[in-house]
Order: sequence, then structure tokens, then C-alpha cells
Amino acid sequence: MFGLITPLLHWSFWFSARSIPFTAWFQTLLLIVLSLAFIGGVIAAWLGVSPTAGKRLGHPLENDVRRVLRQRAGCAITMSIVGWIFFFFTWQEIPYFSARIFWVGVFVGVVVWVYAILREARIVIPRERAEQAKREAYEKWLPKPKKN
Repeated sequence: MFGLITPLLHWSFWFSARSIPFTAWFQTLLLIVLSLAFIGGVIAAWLGVSPTAGKRLGHPLENDVRRVLRQRAGCAITMSIVGWIFFFFTWQEIPYFSARIFWVGVFVGVVVWVYAILREARIVIPRERAEQAKREAYEKWLPKPKKN
């Protein structure tokens, strides 16, 4: 068990100019995860961009939900393409570009991006909805302009 963790504690594992290639099962797993992220991102982008996509699923999607879907799509598509590029560098054993530290950067980028999306979905959007409801309740009593 500790034999698998021990290399992670050495600087040479993360910063070496020529990193060792991934094992076969990890290569396959990584390609599957990156491909599924890309496909999921394309589907989320389609749902986020198309105003009629929700109707095909049985109910129309609100603009806020579509906005979050577009953000998720951007994260998934961008990070999967960056992951494929770094996978190619590692697979071809290109010096410096195949360093493991780039994978840490991709992982940190995904975590930060997902945090921003969750913050948007959990904090910002409910606040905007509450402000909109408050504004509509206030404007309900204001006089409306006459229609010609």
C-alpha cells in the first residue's frame, strides 16, 4: 500500500524532465474519464445554448439553469481538451511537457472552476432571484405607463 504512495512524496516524481509513462490501466481510465467529460460538456453546452432543448426533455429550462449548464460545459470541454494535450505529451514522453506537475495544475484548475460554478448556483443565483422577486413586489404597486 505504502509502495504506491511513496513516489508521490518525492520531488523527482512531480518535477522530472522525463516522467515515466502511465500504467496501461491508468491510461485507459484517464482516457475514458476525459472522453466522458468532453461528451458531458458537449451535451451540457447543447442544453445550455438551445432554448428548446428543455422542451424536448419534458420541461423548459430556466435561464439560470441554462447559464450554469453553459459554465459546466465550458469547464468540462476546456479541461478535457487540456487533459488530452497533457496526456499526449506524457504518452509521447516529451521532455518537460510530460511533467506530472501539469496534471496537478489541471486538477487544481478543475477544482477552482467547479467551486466557482457551485458558488454561482448555490449563492449568486438564489440571491438574484430573491432580488428579482423583491423588485417585482415593489413595482407591482407603481403606476404603469398608459398603452396607446
